[in-house]
Amino acid sequence: MIVANARELSLRECEVFFSKFNFLDLAREICGLAKHLLAEKNCVLCGRYFTDRTLCIALTLAVKYASRQSPGKQIDVEDLKTVIEIAWGEDEKKLLSLKYSSEILSRTMYLQQVDRLLYLLARYWCIFSCLWPRDNYDIDPLKVIENVYGVSYKIILFFALASSKDGHLFAYDNAQDFSSAFGAEIDHDAHKRFLEHFSCGMDDWVKETIPPQYIKSPILRSDLIPDGMTKTVYFVPSSNNLFARVTVGMYHEIADMYNHGDGDNKFRVLFGNVFEDYVYALMNFYIKNRSISRAIKYGPKKKRKETVDFFVKKDRTLVLIEVKQASIYAEAQYTGNLDLIKANLRKTVLKAVEQLRITENLLKNGEKSLSVYHDCDQIKKLIVLNSPLYNANNICKMLLDEMGKSAADVSIINISEFETLLDLQSETQDLWEMLEMKESEEYKEFDFNEFFHYAYPDRSDKAEFLKIYFRQIYDGSVFKVPAE
Repeated sequence: MIVANARELSLRECEVFFSKFNFLDLAREICGLAKHLLAEKNCVLCGRYFTDRTLCIALTLAVKYASRQSPGKQIDVEDLKTVIEIAWGEDEKKLLSLKYSSEILSRTMYLQQVDRLLYLLARYWCIFSCLWPRDNYDIDPLKVIENVYGVSYKIILFFALASSKDGHLFAYDNAQDFSSAFGAEIDHDAHKRFLEHFSCGMDDWVKETIPPQYIKSPILRSDLIPDGMTKTVYFVPSSNNLFARVTVGMYHEIADMYNHGDGDNKFRVLFGNVFEDYVYALMNFYIKNRSISRAIKYGPKKKRKETVDFFVKKDRTLVLIEVKQASIYAEAQYTGNLDLIKANLRKTVLKAVEQLRITENLLKNGEKSLSVYHDCDQIKKLIVLNSPLYNANNICKMLLDEMGKSAADVSIINISEFETLLDLQSETQDLWEMLEMKESEEYKEFDFNEFFHYAYPDRSDKAEFLKIYFRQIYDGSVFKVPAE
């Protein structure tokens, strides 16, 4: 967690400070910092930390108060440092309005943590393009995307990558020039349609929404033409938010199209099945010294049920793994409200805990269909989530305890952390040994990301599995972004 120098100003003080600057100049300087966040979760400017959210808040303040006519004051490093401090101050006002310290901690983690570029893009390309069974499913996300946006998913991902270059961009007049590089026909207006779908104007940008507008529409359309240019300039204060929007956000957008209420959502069901396949593919790629089996049916023929999703066995040790695509939803993430978090956990993680308990009890009671695992006298339980659950092993477990459903002996990990765990165990330790270390007194309340940081400070994530799919999307040596 970042503790920053925050400068809290009144509305009038903000207006006076930002009105000294020309909007286009200030927006370019703010968004020019965004490229540094692609490699790091946070960066420093003159001793002042900034994050993706800091830059989004700073750009929002510039939209509200900076001048759109006057040439304004020339912007120097001290000015930018002050902008960052004021952005932190605006964030702090909202944080301090929360009732409990655990709500502040929860909201802060969701605002400061970001998934990495390679992980997000490669994961969703693998799921939507490579693992999705097109012959068996009547919903094809690639076709849905192309029908709705008029642009293929691969081109959307490439346009998103290209947008991260400078923090600002212009609509391409010659998008069709990419056709030969991709081996697919791209029409003249493809990039304009991309911008239309993933951007919003200034009036919408400053609206208070959950999630924030800069999450739903991560590109700001200025509707202003800089001197010496001929087209409207667009700003990208957070490339990471844009990557999240064309991956996780795309998943939510398609799911909304198939939401018929009362839990009837065929796309979510199909995605859940393919996400399990993704976890299975990951484990088969990395785990070489253990047997991996999928869910086993048990019970009477007319009332067959399924165990946990995966059994990972070696000798007398066994890891039970339950996979869930959801953890907590947007309102709980962006408000930090404990009652909302608890209500969400009841629908998602709590069900996973119960499934692990049922399977563990079946083993203890000698269920015949699980006879191959009867000799396992050491069992660990792991929940793998597609969406991140920060503070999973402390605050969330506390809330589960309050519901009378202890998860003290269960480890909770999100998919990005699971990818790192498998990548790391393939070089350093056996999966069992790493989980045993994580469950020790020293690390048991840590999220896995913090556990990796402290237990393996010199690690380097090779991400060999994900690199296979990232290379299918983008080869920086092949594609060049056209200038305005």
